[in-house]
Amino acid sequence: MDKKLLVIMCEEGDIDEEKLVILGRLTDQAKMRPGDFDLYKLSRQDCLEDFRFSSHQLEILKEALEFPDIMYTDAQNVIPGMEALCILLRRLAYPNRLCDLEKLFGRNRSVLSRCFNQSLKHVHDKFCWRLSTPVQPWISSNTLSLWAETVSQKGSPYDRCTGFVDGTKTEICRPLDYATQNICYTGHKKEHDLKYTGVMTLCGIMYLMCGPEPGSFHDAKLLYRSEILNMMKESRTWPPTPETGYYLYGDQAYKSTPQVVDPVRYNASPLETACNTAMKTLRISVEWGFGKIGNPFFFNKALEALKLGLQPLGMYFRVATLLTNYHTCLNGSQTSNSFAVEPPTLAEYLENYLEDHIDN
Repeated sequence: MDKKLLVIMCEEGDIDEEKLVILGRLTDQAKMRPGDFDLYKLSRQDCLEDFRFSSHQLEILKEALEFPDIMYTDAQNVIPGMEALCILLRRLAYPNRLCDLEKLFGRNRSVLSRCFNQSLKHVHDKFCWRLSTPVQPWISSNTLSLWAETVSQKGSPYDRCTGFVDGTKTEICRPLDYATQNICYTGHKKEHDLKYTGVMTLCGIMYLMCGPEPGSFHDAKLLYRSEILNMMKESRTWPPTPETGYYLYGDQAYKSTPQVVDPVRYNASPLETACNTAMKTLRISVEWGFGKIGNPFFFNKALEALKLGLQPLGMYFRVATLLTNYHTCLNGSQTSNSFAVEPPTLAEYLENYLEDHIDN
C-alpha cells in the first residue's frame, strides 16, 4: 500500500498512528524484494572473494560504518543495510559491470548504481575525514614512542622515526579536455594519473591519505599541499622540536624538515650509505600498504572504469583506503607482521570519532 494513502487514511481517522507506523514498515519491507541475494547462504570463501570480509566481519563492519537496517536511495528504492554494504564492497573489489551484479543481487542495474553511489557517499562523508589529520584518538605519545623504538630495533639509525611517507598514483582514462589532459599527464610513465600522499604506520594502518592531485605534480608538492607538516607542527602529540619530536621517513623526493627525514643524497660517507640502505629496507612497508589498497579493491586499478569528471575517483580511492584500514584492524597485515606491532582493534580505531572530528 502506498505511504501517501496511509497518511490520508490516518488524517481521516480510518487508522490510528500506531497502525500507520506498523503498516508503513510492512510497506517498506514489501518494497525491498531482496531477490536472490542471501549473504548467509554464501560460504566463507565466497564471502572473502566477493566482499573481502567474512560474514561475521561484515556484521561488525555494518555497525562500524553505521549502515541503517533499511537504506533509502535518492529514488526511494528500499534496500537492506547489509545488502547495501555488500553492493559497495563487491563493486570496489573488482571492476564489475552492473549487469554482472544483477545476477548476484537480483536487482535492476539502475537500483544497484544508485545504492552503490549512496553507500559510497555515506562512508566517505562520515568517516574519511580520519584520513586527513595526523591527530587521532588511537595515536598517543606512548604509541609514537613504541613505534620509534620498534623502528630503531629493526636497524634504523633514527631513534624518533614513527612511520613512512610516500606518494602513489592511479592511472585514469585520458580526460576529454586538453587542459585537464595536460595537468594530469605524467611524462615519467607517459600516462594520465591522479596522485595521492600516504603515511604508513608500523601497525599496518595507512592513517593518512591526502589527494587526489594531478599526475604532473611532484611528490614533494603533494606533501606541501596536503598540510600534513603544518598539522604535525601544531599537534601536541607530535612535538615540533627536532630533539624531542617524532618524524616520518621519506624517499629522495622529499626535502628534510623537522617532520620528514630523507636519505643523504650527495657525497654520502660509507656510514651514511649504510644508513640509506637500512632505511630503504624498512621504507618498503609503505609500498606494501599501497599494494594492499589496490589488490583487494581492484576497482581503483581498472583504467577503463576511471573517468575523471564523470566519476568521484578520489572518493573511490579514499573509501578503499578506509576499508583497507578496517581490514587491517580485523585481520592484520604484512606490515604489522613484519614489525611485530599489533594494529588497533576496530573499536580503538573508531574511538570517539565524532568528538575528535569536532575538536579538529
